[in-house]
Amino acid sequence: MSVTRFCIRSYRQDLKIFPSPAARISLVLLAVFLLTLPLFGGRYIVFVAGVCGVSVISALALNILTGYTGLISLGHAAFMGIGAPRRDSILIRRGTIVDWEELSALKSKGAVGDINLRYFDIDGMQIASALNDRVIGLTLDEIHQIETVVGVAGGEAKYYAIQGAVRGQLVDVLVTDDATARRLLEESSE
Repeated sequence: MSVTRFCIRSYRQDLKIFPSPAARISLVLLAVFLLTLPLFGGRYIVFVAGVCGVSVISALALNILTGYTGLISLGHAAFMGIGAPRRDSILIRRGTIVDWEELSALKSKGAVGDINLRYFDIDGMQIASALNDRVIGLTLDEIHQIETVVGVAGGEAKYYAIQGAVRGQLVDVLVTDDATARRLLEESSE
């Protein structure tokens, strides 16, 4: 018997939950045993079997979370919406966080967009504002430290906000519409 018999040879084989008929038969026997356990086992046996089952499921979930390497990474990626300082934005309509006067002042300082209510200019540089002291959330410097930031925005009304986020390298991946993507590519090649 060679050692390669136990090595996974393809991605498809890796995805198989029960790669052999013996594994499938064992699963069926286990399911029958667990379903009939309440009939012949006492309350204590059923309780212990339930606790063991929850422990096994928790261990498998932790294995999936950490991967097969044993390393856990919670925070290596983030999805961020890119906003634009516009009168018809939901922030202005609700008026609970920022009002139009404050947003106008930010625009006069060169604000073209925001991520997490951290306003930036066309080059992606943060604009100082009293709003920064009121917002509880990541700053642009903290966002820069995230391994992969996925920015989500689209439409002509948000074009300059998207352009500023891309220029300032505030996002690593951009999810947008095709017209905005084409325009960004055309203007970056000029």
